[in-house]
Amino acid sequence: MAIVEREEHIDILLRALTEATHGAGQIITIGGDPGTGKTELLQRLAADAERAGALVLTAAGSRAEVTLHMGIVRQLFQQAAKASSATGELARLLEDGALTSALTAGSDHATDQPAGPVVDVLCAALLDPARDRTVVICVDDVQYADDASIHCLLSLAAQLRQVRMLILLAEGPAWTRPIAATLSTPPSGRRIDLAPLTHGGVAAILAVRLGCVPGPAAIAQAHRLTGGNPLLVHALADDTLDIRATGDDTPHAGAAYGRGVLRCLHRTTPAMLSAAHLIAVLDDVAGSHTPTQPALLGHLLKLDPTAVARSLAALTAAGLLERGGFRHAAAHAAVRADIDPAVRADIHRRAALWLHHADAPADAVARHLVAAGHHDEPWTGALLEQAAAQTVLDGRPEFAISCLRLAVRASTDERDRARLSVLHAQAEWRMDPGSVRARLPELIAIVRTGWLTPRYSIIAAKLLLWFGHADDARTALRSARDASAELGRSRAWLITWHPALAPMLPAPPDTGVAAAERALERLRRDDEAMEAAATALLHLVWADRSDRVLAWYAEVGDADLNRLVPTWRAILTAIRAEAALRLGDLREAQRLARAALQGVAAHDWGIAAGLPRSILLRAATEMGAYEQASVELDHALPEPGPQSLFDLHYLHARGRYALAVDLPHAALGDFQACGELMARWNITAPALVAWCEGAAWALLALGKSGKAAELPQRQLRDLGTEYRRTRGAALRVLAMTCELWARQRLLSEAARVLQASGDQLELAHTLADLSKVQYALGDGSRGRLAMRRALHLADQCSARALSESLQPTLVAPAVTGRPAGQIDGDEATPALSDAERRVAALAVQGHTNRQIARKLHITISTVEQHLTRSYRKLKVSRRSDLPLGLQPGFSAD
Repeated sequence: MAIVEREEHIDILLRALTEATHGAGQIITIGGDPGTGKTELLQRLAADAERAGALVLTAAGSRAEVTLHMGIVRQLFQQAAKASSATGELARLLEDGALTSALTAGSDHATDQPAGPVVDVLCAALLDPARDRTVVICVDDVQYADDASIHCLLSLAAQLRQVRMLILLAEGPAWTRPIAATLSTPPSGRRIDLAPLTHGGVAAILAVRLGCVPGPAAIAQAHRLTGGNPLLVHALADDTLDIRATGDDTPHAGAAYGRGVLRCLHRTTPAMLSAAHLIAVLDDVAGSHTPTQPALLGHLLKLDPTAVARSLAALTAAGLLERGGFRHAAAHAAVRADIDPAVRADIHRRAALWLHHADAPADAVARHLVAAGHHDEPWTGALLEQAAAQTVLDGRPEFAISCLRLAVRASTDERDRARLSVLHAQAEWRMDPGSVRARLPELIAIVRTGWLTPRYSIIAAKLLLWFGHADDARTALRSARDASAELGRSRAWLITWHPALAPMLPAPPDTGVAAAERALERLRRDDEAMEAAATALLHLVWADRSDRVLAWYAEVGDADLNRLVPTWRAILTAIRAEAALRLGDLREAQRLARAALQGVAAHDWGIAAGLPRSILLRAATEMGAYEQASVELDHALPEPGPQSLFDLHYLHARGRYALAVDLPHAALGDFQACGELMARWNITAPALVAWCEGAAWALLALGKSGKAAELPQRQLRDLGTEYRRTRGAALRVLAMTCELWARQRLLSEAARVLQASGDQLELAHTLADLSKVQYALGDGSRGRLAMRRALHLADQCSARALSESLQPTLVAPAVTGRPAGQIDGDEATPALSDAERRVAALAVQGHTNRQIARKLHITISTVEQHLTRSYRKLKVSRRSDLPLGLQPGFSAD
């Protein structure tokens, strides 16, 4: 091991060796914290002395042998007996065990000093070799020497003035062993203390070990992690070399660093080692070092504050602690692993009891109770519940779960245990809804007992609704029917999950846009606030205020949102995705919906799964990724049928997909199902899902323009002016049922309204339709401008399906003055529909009808119908006659 910044000390020792060689013996104590290089200095001087012809005798103290009588002296004499000419008396003493008998005669105490004659013999045996050569005695860790050995060394030190002998002792800080400290008393003795390394010393060691000079930042980091302790610097270098293969030379603290910390600790005093163990245990739960830590340490160590402060100061000086805690997690982990688990649990238990009696905060006490698994005190249940409530607000949901789990075990009252079990399930739902699934039978049984108060009945009802247990949720809510205020606050949330509950809930409070805005003024972490925020955001989305929703997310910031518990974060992310979708940002909507499903696994969304699933389905449809969209179709609605408002989202998205792949009958069925459910549930929010608009498009595709016109006309009569996005979409579909001049007027109005709404995708569709009308009316310049804007917006929205339809095709589109769906056979050949073009393009590429059906997720019969119409429109009779120019218009990928 390289010796750095010890040149001055080496010079002192070499001078002392020279002086001893000339008959001026002396004793030098090398002091310093563990790991500062005392042993290395002893070894260096011993090697130099042996090369100079000196007799070197070595010994080392050990904590395990601190009570071994004459342990240090025996180590020295066993070596001296081989070199001393006065071996007779010494050999006899060693062989006969006279040393031990002389020590123990007449006393039962291990600290008794040896008899004077014995000391004289021992000193003579050590001094005898010094007549012919220099003798160097090196004793490491002298702080662990037994008292009898110390007494002999003191007697020997008194005879050094004119003897060719140098005694070198290495020990810890002077205060750790006052008896050993007397060995360095002048005139024959002196003491040198090794200071921690400077930044330069740390850099020098790392440069040698790593083969390169670290940068200033790396040196500063290494010094902070080690406090200048050479042993730890070398350990840090070992860890850094282990990861060098990754190309990272930044100082890395790992297993070697942890072992180095343990080596240092086990060479300290028992009090310092115990203090380090306690700090490791207490840090498991503290998170930060509280002002009560020294007092708690004193209680656990059974030491006065001065002694505790001294141990902490020594550990800090040794580079092991910094501001009362370990300098790196690797050190903490190593020290913690050094403690028996049963001992750790007992420390936590004792700490919890002391903190409780000291009126510490519930959270501080609960951390130790949980770590110890201790719940036997009569006050633990209430304290754990209190701590759980606080930690939810503090953003530590996992700890809240642990507190409530232990509180349930602590409870001896069945009603109390039922209430705590509900809170425990709620805490688990915040982190992982799937973990509650196994607890549903227990929750249902608790609800049926009728033991829960209204507050906890409502919580249980929400958990049961998430998993579709509507009947048991009704049972829970009936238990809370007298708590109208609490039911009123939860009404909007309950109806979102199960609108059929509305008749048994109090009249709704103010749910306007202004009320929603107020609910979003401050983001808090408790469930009631999160529920209010989510409800408010959904209200704004369903009020055509998606722009305000995204503005709120921007104001809050991703950092705050990421600190939320997983379930609430996933819900808010899905709502954000819905807002992005309604503004036409398909890529962002898709990204956010996937993030929501990563935050909470798809199968754990319960009856809320329709929200993220519908977003992915609708986004993939508009992007022309029909195979991707079909994956979402594999996720069927829950049995026995739609239960939540999010199921309406899914039905609507499925209808839009059916329209895109030319399945108007299926689309019409889904849109009409949305309308019927909204009527059954008495839901009047016109922008919840645009089922009227969707049904109108399906009727147009079926050639029923008259019926198609009725739906948007009725919707526009009932629609307030604030619903700009919904109004614009209704005007667009109504326009497609009218003659050209009326169509142009309605589409222009729709474009103006949609421009203000912020929905870029619906605006792109409207401009595309308007462009065709303008071309048909002979206004080519305005038609080209509208088409270019539509194409630009479609590209911005990543709406590939729309972009492809706007690209030049083989046959120019014909726009007539008749309503859509009314085409006479004598008219010019119209353009292929999107669905016909997709089928024809795959046929040109050589796909069979079965392959085409599988790729587009339609039936073989539908493929045959599309091909038949395409042949007629293009005036060809077979597949091989289809024009090759169809291929660029559609990609089979």
